[in-house]
This record gives sequence, structure tokens and C-alpha cells, in this order.
Amino acid sequence: MQTNAYVVSLDGTPDCWIFDCPGDPQPLLEALADRQAHPRGLYLTHAHVDHMAGIEEFRKAFPGVPVFQHKLEASWLSDPSANLSAWLGNAVTAAPAQGYVDEAQSLNLNQLVVKVLHLPGHSPGSVAYWFEAENELFSGDVLFRLGVGRWDFPGSDRDDLRRSLKRLCLLPDDTRVRPGHGGSTTVGREKTSNPYLRSDEPWV
Repeated sequence: MQTNAYVVSLDGTPDCWIFDCPGDPQPLLEALADRQAHPRGLYLTHAHVDHMAGIEEFRKAFPGVPVFQHKLEASWLSDPSANLSAWLGNAVTAAPAQGYVDEAQSLNLNQLVVKVLHLPGHSPGSVAYWFEAENELFSGDVLFRLGVGRWDFPGSDRDDLRRSLKRLCLLPDDTRVRPGHGGSTTVGREKTSNPYLRSDEPWV
């Protein structure tokens, strides 16, 4: 499904933090091994299968590294129907997360400060991770380049998604958006070119 995973680290240090863990985590694990990295946490933007299916392989490679997600999807890692893997004919499960993130929480990753934005709509527990000082946003499946996350899955809500997108439009225009799928963009570019952000008309 060409899901993006992101690795954040400070120059000159082996410590790093992972954001999302797709179904084929081998490229991610190999990159971490090549860098002799020390993951300190794995953070999910949401618990759909394409963002969490590699968790158990990650845990085998890096035992003891905690996984974090929003509490509204706490049961989804072990529920193939909720995480949508049952729909794909291949039930995927993972052990529970070790911790939870929520709106207005600030994560201190050594010298990096990350703000958690709860952005329901694509899923009830969708979150984005905003590195305000670095001008970076990991948007998960809420906002894509020229698109937005689907709202027709169980637990999705179109009106919530619209409200979440309006929140993202309040961020600085030059904020770099790193989505869960596809290439990067900026908030300003999406405000002017993304049809879902330009129109107040109901989506069909």
C-alpha cells in the first residue's frame, strides 16, 4: 500500500523515534541497522493495518521499545475487523501498545518537542505529530498531497474529517506535511490546490 514510515533523530546521536510501521518493515529495519540506530519509541498516527502490520517484527528486532497510539483505538491492534486487515483477507494482530497519546500532549524527544494533534475523521483515533520548531507535520492519513483520507471505513466520519482539516489549515503555510502515503507537501500548497480544502461544499 506504499505506506510511509518516518524516522526522526538528532544529528550525531543514535537515538531515534519511529512514526508508523507498515506491513513490510524490512526496509525500515535495515535502515535502522545500517545507521546503528537506537529506537526509543514507535508512534502510530492511527491503527489501520497498513500503518501497524509491521509492529511485531519491529518488536522482535528492537525488544522493549514502547509503542504509542491514541486510546480510542486501543483495541484495534488486536482486532482484525477494526484495523481493516480482515477486509483484506489476512487477519493481522499485534500486542497492545505500551502507552497513549492525546490532544495537546507534548512529547519531549531529547531536544525535540512534538505536539500531538487529535484529528478524528479518517479514524476516531487519528493523530498528527507536529514538530513546530522544525516546521514538520506527520499527518498520517488525514491530509495527503492533493487529497485527504477516506471517510467510508468503519469508525470514519466525514464531518469530523472536515473539522480536522480546518484545524490543519490554521498551521503556518510553510509547514512541511509528511503524509502516510505519497509525497510531501506544505499546508499552504494544499490550501490553494487541494480540492477538499478549497471548497466548503459537501463531499460526495
